[in-house]
Amino acid sequence: MKNDFKIDFVGIAAAKSGTTWLAHMLDAHPQICVSEPKEVCYFNRELNSSETIKQKGLAGPFLNKNRDKPISWYANHFSHCRVGSIIGEYSPVYFYDPEAPYAIKRAFPGVKLIVALRNPIERAYSEYWMFRSSFKIEERPFDEAVRETGTMYIRKGLYSEQLARYFNLFPRSRIHIIFYDDIRKNPKDVMRKLYAFLGVDDAFAPKEIGGVSNYAKESRIKGSVEFMNKTVAFLSARNLSWIVRFLRIIKFNKAFLRIITKKINYPPMSEETREYLRGVFREDIKKLENLLCVDLSRWD
Repeated sequence: MKNDFKIDFVGIAAAKSGTTWLAHMLDAHPQICVSEPKEVCYFNRELNSSETIKQKGLAGPFLNKNRDKPISWYANHFSHCRVGSIIGEYSPVYFYDPEAPYAIKRAFPGVKLIVALRNPIERAYSEYWMFRSSFKIEERPFDEAVRETGTMYIRKGLYSEQLARYFNLFPRSRIHIIFYDDIRKNPKDVMRKLYAFLGVDDAFAPKEIGGVSNYAKESRIKGSVEFMNKTVAFLSARNLSWIVRFLRIIKFNKAFLRIITKKINYPPMSEETREYLRGVFREDIKKLENLLCVDLSRWD
């Protein structure tokens, strides 16, 4: 692998903020190529939250073994990309891992960063149902889970501190902020601005540009979703991302997901818990408003 390997962008969004949709819309552009899988999880020091939850009760921290692998291993995840493509990946774990910004800066100092943010209350509830229904690794009631000391559902929604790490290392001009609310209201405008930020043809309009979904998936077989994700990661890490890409092109992945999962509409959050979370996040939202110079009163 050449020593001059580089990527053009990294998605560091808050989890459950439309990252899968954004990665799909980026990959639809003929000038852009996204890694296989979209979440390589190379720059984070600790394991992502789903792994941490499954290992709760054991002594931590749980370290990410990918971080110690050579850059050639990372580059394998882009082996399907054509020469000259604008390439990048989308790993939400980079947003809240404290070491990730520094690791990204060391490896690719000129990279562009894409940040998607969502109302932290809605983000927490969406992630909870993903872990409960899809991965089947969350058993606590939501009301109880968010009140646990140091819970990730709260910690991952404290955006101002997480974003400040990147603002301290990268020029503001290389950081593009997207709000989940805007994806739902005007997805075409969101993608036009994002394409322009990456320097590709911003007149391109993906055929499947419908907005993000607002339902959860329930796994029919425990561990099946995780098995699929690990299979994709296994192939991609061994310079076989072209196989994953081919299966995606023929829509095998979508067909398989329809077999192993079903759509569910999760119940509304209790007003008592919503009010509790408003109080928890209110101060951080104010800090985020000052950091970004935006009005986020719609989140209150």
